[in-house]
Amino acid sequence: MADPKELSKRPEQDSPPKEGFRVIGVPRRRVDGRAKVTGQTRFADDISLPRMAHCKLLRSPHPHARIRRIDTSRALTHPGVYLVLTGKELPIQYGILPVSQDEQALCVDHVRHVGDPVAAVIAREELIAFEALDLIDVDYEILTTISDPEQALATPEPRIHDYGDEGNIHKRVALEFGNVEQGFAQAEEIFEEEEEPSEDEVEGPQGYELEEEDEEPTYEDEKPSYEGEEDEAPYTESNTEEEY
Repeated sequence: MADPKELSKRPEQDSPPKEGFRVIGVPRRRVDGRAKVTGQTRFADDISLPRMAHCKLLRSPHPHARIRRIDTSRALTHPGVYLVLTGKELPIQYGILPVSQDEQALCVDHVRHVGDPVAAVIAREELIAFEALDLIDVDYEILTTISDPEQALATPEPRIHDYGDEGNIHKRVALEFGNVEQGFAQAEEIFEEEEEPSEDEVEGPQGYELEEEDEEPTYEDEKPSYEGEEDEAPYTESNTEEEY
C-alpha cells in the first residue's frame, strides 16, 4: 500500500484552470478519496462488534404469488441459528401515507414483486445465515403478474391489494381546472402522444450496444492528482483522524 505521506508529495498536474473559472474545468481532489485509497474508510461490512449476530432475508423468486405455507423447522435446527422470523411474527403494517398503510417488514401471505422478503434468519455467522435460508420451504400459489397501469385496469382479479375503489384501481379521482376547451382553442400547438418503453428500457443496461472504435481509448491524460489545494492542511496523522 502506498505511503500517504509520499502521495502528498507528488507534484500537481499541469492543468491550468480555464479563464474566468475556479471550479469548472479544474481538477479537484475528492474529499473522501485519500481515506479510500489508503484503506482508512470503514464500510458497513468492516464493522464487527462483540456478540454481534447476522441477519439474512429469504426473498420471493416470483413477481406475484400467495404464500400457502412456510416451513422453517429445518432452518431452526441448523447449528448456529438463533431465530427464524416470518410475517406472522411481524404483522403490523406501515406506510408513508395514512391512506396506504400497506407495507410489511416480512410478507404475511402475499408477495407482490421479485425480491419481496418472506423470512429472516438470525445466526451466529453470516455464512450460517446463508445456509439456513436454503433450509426454509415456501409453498407459493402463482398469481397473474400485473406489471403496468394498463394491465391493472384490464385485470381486476387477482387484486394486488385488498383495499381500493375497485379491482386494481387504488382510487378514482376526476379533477378539472379552468375552461379546457377554451384553453385548447387559444393554444398555438396541441400535442397528443402515447409513450411506449423501448426495448432498451425494458431489457435494461445490458440491452445497449457500444459504438465500435477504430482504436482502443487511452487514458494517459486521466492521471489522478494527489496534491491538495494551497489552502488545505498538509497530510498528518492528527488531522487525518479529525477529517476521516
